[in-house]
Amino acid sequence: MSQKSYDTAVFGATLLGLGAALGMENVVVIEKGGLFGAEFVNSYKVCAPKVVEPKTELGKEFLEDLKKRGLVSEEGEIYPAPAVYVLSSYLKEKPFDILLMTEVTGVKKVDNYYEIKVYHSSGFEIIYAKHILDTTTLGISHTNAQKHELQKQLNVIVYNPDRNVLDGLSFNSQNGLYTYTLPVSPDIDRYEAVESLCGMEKLFLEKNLQISSIASDFSYTMEPCRE
Repeated sequence: MSQKSYDTAVFGATLLGLGAALGMENVVVIEKGGLFGAEFVNSYKVCAPKVVEPKTELGKEFLEDLKKRGLVSEEGEIYPAPAVYVLSSYLKEKPFDILLMTEVTGVKKVDNYYEIKVYHSSGFEIIYAKHILDTTTLGISHTNAQKHELQKQLNVIVYNPDRNVLDGLSFNSQNGLYTYTLPVSPDIDRYEAVESLCGMEKLFLEKNLQISSIASDFSYTMEPCRE
């Protein structure tokens, strides 16, 4: 079983996690899936437009890059999917270790390090890190997510030729797509959520809406910590 040591281990190849890693040295990013930014791309996450104000020079450079490519409006509407590819160009400039399709199977503190046991295509591996930055929504090897109010949704891209209005239906002017957001309970699985969506067939027909694509992952909105 191989072993490696880092200053920081980032859980999740999220946009937050990758952005943070770009500002660090001797860092590894551990992602259970196979994509960058899946919390936006795979979930079709809907974000309300707002003025984006980066605090770092790298963040400001990234935002200007997105604007030049027509991926973000002055009002703050973002086209997330291609933004991930833009981020990838920054990773080429400052490469670091990224483990995709890798499950964290255990975390424990050993002296001044965290011992992180992972499993991937090469088998089990032990990683040591002085610090852990967990950017996953539900958390890994801890229950801190329970301190927050999580709103869970299933998002759907719909064809809306008549530009009809419906509660839960939003339009992104940057990508020209309509997204319908179906709120679901925290314990519901994707099959049940899709069944609930299919139960809305009559309403969709009345509004002349057609489902184009259903997100493979749930989207989450996190409220501030209760403590």
